[in-house]
Formats: sequence, C-alpha cells, structure tokens
Amino acid sequence: MSSPPSKYALPLSALLSVVLPLAGSLVLYRWAGEGKWHHEPIHSTMETTGGLIALSMTGLLLLHRRFPGHEPHFEWVATSLACMGLLDVAHACIEVSGAFFWSRALPTLLGGLLFALVWAPSRWAGSDFVQRLPLLVSGLTLPVCLGLVLFPNAWPTTFSDQGSYTLAAKLLNVVGGVGFLVAGTRFLVCYRARGKVEDLVFANHCLLFGMAGVLFMLTHMWGSVWWFFHFLRLLAYGVVLRYVAVLYRRLQAAQEQALAQEVMEQSHLVQTRLRELEAQLREARRESEP
Repeated sequence: MSSPPSKYALPLSALLSVVLPLAGSLVLYRWAGEGKWHHEPIHSTMETTGGLIALSMTGLLLLHRRFPGHEPHFEWVATSLACMGLLDVAHACIEVSGAFFWSRALPTLLGGLLFALVWAPSRWAGSDFVQRLPLLVSGLTLPVCLGLVLFPNAWPTTFSDQGSYTLAAKLLNVVGGVGFLVAGTRFLVCYRARGKVEDLVFANHCLLFGMAGVLFMLTHMWGSVWWFFHFLRLLAYGVVLRYVAVLYRRLQAAQEQALAQEVMEQSHLVQTRLRELEAQLREARRESEP
C-alpha cells in the first residue's frame, strides 16, 4: 500500500511515539515515583496479549514471503517478533524471581538488536540462512523460555527487595531500546522515500518499544513508570495489530487471486489440449476415408 507520504506523518509519529512517552514518564516519575501497585494477573494478561500479537505477526510475515511486495527487511522483523513473542508469553507465566527480570529484559535486548538489522544490506535477507533464521531463532528461544519457566530461581537476581533495579539491569534494557530506535529511523526513512503504510506502522512500533527500553532507567518494580513502560510495550503491539488484520485480508485476497489465476491457466491448458485432440481426430478420420 503506497501513497505520497503525508507531511504530518513524521512529526506526528515523533510526538506520539517519542515526546508524549517521555513527558508522561517524567511526570509519573516526579509525582508518583515511589508509588507501587502489585497486580500480577493484569501484568500477565498484558504480556500474553503482546506476545500473541507478536507471534501472529511472525506467522503472517512468513506467509507473506510467497506473494509479491514482501520486503527483504521483513525477514529481520519476523525473526525479532518470533523471539520477543515467545519470551513475552514465558514472562507472563513467571512469578517474581530472578527469571522474572530476565524474561522481560531478553525480549527487549534481543528484539532490539534483531530489529536493528533492518539496516543490513538487502542481499543478506535473500540468503538461505536468513530465510531460515525466524525458525532457527524460535528453536533456540524455546529452550530459554522453558529454562525461565521451570527454573525461575536459577537466574541471577537484578533487583533489590524494594524493587529497584541494578545499573546493569537498566543498561540491558537501554541497549535494547536503542536498537529499536535505530530500527525506527530506518522505517521512517523508508516511509519518507516510498510512502508505504507498513513502514510508518513499524516505525511507530519501534519508536514506542525504543522509548520503553530507554525509560526503563526510571523504573522500579510495580511502580508507576514501570506500569507505564508495560503500557508502552502493549501500545506498540497494538500499533501493529491493525496491520495484522490488513495483512491477513491482503494475503487472503492474494491467495484467492493466485487460485483464480491457476484455475484459468489449467482451463486454458485443457481447452488447448481438447482442440489438439479434435484436430488429431479429424486428421485420423480423413486418413481412414477411402
């Protein structure tokens, strides 16, 4: 879906995905920085919802390979979303423990680094290795998820009894956040050049994830900024949710068109073969006449 890029799209993206999250975090940090609200069921619901959206998007992007218009950098997007989705679902299953942090930090760190590969040359995405990378990364992520869920206390603890995080824990999230911001700039550049809606969708998705990762520096567990950080992540998944529906309808239409084209081609071949048989039959009759 291409159209001339709107002159308001980029400033609006910066406002909604960067400025407002930053302002909201600073306000919460200033006026409700020490408050806490411990509610694990809502937290698990948010994480599960985001994870399932990520996995749905992964499947659709992999299916989209078979049709025209599939961009090479979507291979990195699918790989990142597969890794993040699995870890997000695992995070939703874990109570407060060492694994509780790592199941949250790893999707931010790994997801951001994988998303940043959208800057890689297009020829890389065409290699057999990268084509298999989403499944390969999923296969490597699943054992990590099992280790997090089954052995939650075997992972190093990175927060105090009061819920404050260590500097190393914060830096892991910041690095992942920077990776998302780097990827977001790539999609903004692509949108400005081509005007494709999906570029703007993924730009906003990455910017929101990036801000959530960077703003982790201000959080403590169950605090107001901590919840805001989770809200931004869920909002980032929500940004691509509508695109999931659009892409699904587009793939359905493409499949129907491909099926109709195949039926037409088969019908043409049958008609051609029937004409050939009729000609052969007429020729045989002429030869058999005295």
